[in-house]
Amino acid sequence: MDIQKLRYFVEIARTENISKAAKALYIGQPSLSMALKRMEEELDTTLFDRKGKTLQLNDNGRKILVPVKEIVELMNQVEAIASKRQEHHISLAIAEEVVLHNFKDVFEREHPDILIDFCFVTTQEAIEMLELGQVDLAITSTTIDLKDSKPLFQFECPLLLCIPKTNPLSNKKKLSFLETRDETFIYSLFQKSFIAFINSYAAANNYIPKLEYATADPLFVFRLLKQGRGITAISEYDEVIVEELDIAIIEVTDVARKIVGYSMINEADFSPELKIFKDFFVHYYM
Repeated sequence: MDIQKLRYFVEIARTENISKAAKALYIGQPSLSMALKRMEEELDTTLFDRKGKTLQLNDNGRKILVPVKEIVELMNQVEAIASKRQEHHISLAIAEEVVLHNFKDVFEREHPDILIDFCFVTTQEAIEMLELGQVDLAITSTTIDLKDSKPLFQFECPLLLCIPKTNPLSNKKKLSFLETRDETFIYSLFQKSFIAFINSYAAANNYIPKLEYATADPLFVFRLLKQGRGITAISEYDEVIVEELDIAIIEVTDVARKIVGYSMINEADFSPELKIFKDFFVHYYM
């Protein structure tokens, strides 16, 4: 049981609503619902009674609320002591379909005094958080018409696919997306936009795609990949996992991913840390 789930539990108990708790925690509603489900599975019991959109603590939930609050408060105190190292934070809202290959780890290795606080949300939620001043930057895969903000940067990166080495396509250095028309795409909860793209691409090229929903858990996706059940797009967290499995990463030549960054802060007013991050990010991907 990790501390983050305990914090989620306390906030849901306070708001009695997943949507309100998700906004207060700066995470996507699906992610919070899944975290609560996993916590209940780990405890092998339900903690809330569901009444429409309202979640009320049941007897099990009430029994653990006080000790959980004490644990969370203690951890907050520990983190407050640790934060006195003068670390600087940058907050990001990243649209769930955006793929940032290993960027966070690389940045924090080179700039250990600047930590990135980020959450994966829908594009609309990312923009709302930006407009409310809850994050420094929002990164999406689409160009958005914002009243007081123009794109800070925008560029395209190649799409990368994870393909089991038992699949003949894994022998290619590069391939066109049309070559995957007979493959089954395994996808998770956080790849909805990618699946929408596949459906659109398939319709334009007159074929019906083969899709298999796995779970919200990226690790389960890779278990299916290892079994040779299909292929998938790679995401930021996945490269370390892929290195440990018999899976090839293949670049797609005819499909690119758009990355667009927005900030409500005038670039001239960027903090030194935010300017370092922006310049590093653009250089890393361009």
